[in-house]
Amino acid sequence: MNFDADFEECHHVNNMESKINDYFAVPHLSWEQQDRIACADARLREKNYPKAIETLWNMYEALHRREQSSTVGRYVLIRIAHINIYNEDYIAARDNLSFIMQFPNTIGNPLLHLRLGQVQDKLGNEKRAVDELARAFIMDGKRVFDLEDRRLLEIPLRALNEPMDSDWNHYEGQDWEVTK
Repeated sequence: MNFDADFEECHHVNNMESKINDYFAVPHLSWEQQDRIACADARLREKNYPKAIETLWNMYEALHRREQSSTVGRYVLIRIAHINIYNEDYIAARDNLSFIMQFPNTIGNPLLHLRLGQVQDKLGNEKRAVDELARAFIMDGKRVFDLEDRRLLEIPLRALNEPMDSDWNHYEGQDWEVTK
């Protein structure tokens, strides 16, 4: 048994959960919805990505149409997109993230722009990756890049002609809390 690999996988899953909760308001979920999230998380930890995604899609599809485009639907879909990334299904991740961007009060969420930039980079769409990663950086600075591949931060810094040690003190940022 490879404990280092298991620890690393657990760390990534916990990082995903923590980042989602930092950048997206956790909606009020029914007991059944909480159980489905817990089931998907268990399947994710088992690396059973297709079952985790299936569980979450079933949850999304069970929502009323109005709820699908609400914070509950967005919360479920961002979790699906993260699993797509773990499963290296970057096309599905891009499609899910792009769909989420159509939800009210979503454009401008730093984590969403980070993930969309990350998958655009993986798909070789350099201009789109730079655009999305720069948006994430401008919205939240280096914080959104914490615990991420350092190369992702280098992309917008290079495009914005900023040194790696820049902290953007001159930039006051903006209030992206509405996108949470």
